Order: sequence, then C-alpha cells, then structure tokens
Amino acid sequence: MILREAQDADLDRVFAIGSTGTSHWSRAQLAEEVHNDRARFLVLEIDGRIEGYAVGWEVAGECHILEICVSPEQQRRGRGTSLLQGLLESCGGETSLLEVRDLNAMEGDAKPS
Repeated sequence: MILREAQDADLDRVFAIGSTGTSHWSRAQLAEEVHNDRARFLVLEIDGRIEGYAVGWEVAGECHILEICVSPEQQRRGRGTSLLQGLLESCGGETSLLEVRDLNAMEGDAKPS
C-alpha cells in the first residue's frame, strides 16, 4: 500500500472511484485540485492500482478535509483511515475540519453532529 501525491495521469481512475459513491466532484474539479497550491491530493495505491483518494486544503494552519473516497472493493479495510492519516500529516497544523453529509452515514457508522 502506497500513499502518494495525485498526478494528472491518475484522474480517470480517481473520477471512476468517486463516481461509485457519493462524490459530487466533476473530473474538471479534481483536475483543478491536482494543480492547486493549497490542496493536498493523495491517492492510495495497492498492487499498482489506485483504490482511493483524499483531498484537503491547508488553510491558516488548518486541514480542511474535502473528500475521502475508497473503491467499493477496498472499503471496510481501514483504507479510509490510512487516507485520513496521510492527509492530516500532509497538511500539518493542529486543527482539522470535516463536514459530513447525511449521505456519508453507512449503517450508522458515521453520524452528522
């Protein structure tokens, strides 16, 4: 398992993964984040295949978590946790912010506050 910065060549797979879930991001929006200086855009690679991604912004010492998505085949295996930890380390800072939509709740695991 490898966490690395996203590249333009990753966008087709990243968009495909996002399209399987609750993501509302277009391919163009994802492409903008690859080149956004404040963005931290990580992909999770397993056996040479991208299986998840995380996007966040580093703003004023805070990590704004924008999106974490894992392929259906790799869900419920700690992959999202790995992406979150990598994103937080990449952003630095002591504070992180996350907005959770009702659609994100899976069988009661994530509850909006």
